[in-house]
Amino acid sequence: MDIRMFRLKSVRLALELNEECLIFGKASKFIIR
Repeated sequence: MDIRMFRLKSVRLALELNEECLIFGKASKFIIR
């Protein structure tokens, strides 16, 4: 496996997780209110 490909996949995965965390954070704020 190419190191660059692995790095690209890990960055993409991190961005997806970050996006999910932001959505979950907004949802939890909405639920709390």
